[in-house]
Amino acid sequence: MPAAETFATTKPLAKPSLIAIRREADGYGIRFGLNEAEDAAMPGPVFPTLDEAMAWIERIDGAGGR
Repeated sequence: MPAAETFATTKPLAKPSLIAIRREADGYGIRFGLNEAEDAAMPGPVFPTLDEAMAWIERIDGAGGR
């Protein structure tokens, strides 16, 4: 199962204060941390296309208030 599917089936996260998209070998990875150590501690899903990554971020941004 791709990481994005696995991530989508887990318990929802609190809305992160920083969300970044980074090009990965398998697609576009969502990263929540500010540095490599934080990213390693809280890995995000990887999507095959940038459009899918952006749509996932839009869902997070629209959920849980501001």
